[in-house]
Amino acid sequence: MGEVLAHLVRHPVDLLFSRWNWKSALWSALWRGALFLAANHRAGWQAASAAVIAEAAYRAFVSGVHGAFAQALRHATPWWLSAAVIVVLLPAALQLLELVVHWAGGTPHLLASVLLSAAFTAVSSLFNWYAMRRGVLLVGDEGRPLADDVREFPRVVVAFLRDSWKVLVRCVWGAR
Repeated sequence: MGEVLAHLVRHPVDLLFSRWNWKSALWSALWRGALFLAANHRAGWQAASAAVIAEAAYRAFVSGVHGAFAQALRHATPWWLSAAVIVVLLPAALQLLELVVHWAGGTPHLLASVLLSAAFTAVSSLFNWYAMRRGVLLVGDEGRPLADDVREFPRVVVAFLRDSWKVLVRCVWGAR
């Protein structure tokens, strides 16, 4: 794990350009744009559109970087540390930056928007890491055409829900 992180830190240009995950960027910008539209539509179409554009532009960049980290760390060991970086640490930093972007941009329903986005981030970060560990949403030499990934989504989503449920049951059962 340390070697992978060290490489990413030593070669930021590689991370930002060669490894930037356009599939993660695309899906995130589309879904998050819809979330910000839903959260801000009551403020009028101009305010909602501005929030959507700010979110889509921000997320297209940072989600591509996050996807590059997830792809690079998907098989790193120990797996729980890889998961912590991809699912907790990096998303927390990106959520803080998102809050600043929308606060500076004057997003009208800032709290609702960012809370929706944070909830989406928690689930989508875990899903992306899970999918990448199964060969989906990868770019570069390891990637496949987007259409192949889309065809795999139903299988991966079902497996993700099944496996996530098992982990949740173990946590609850173990807590008793």
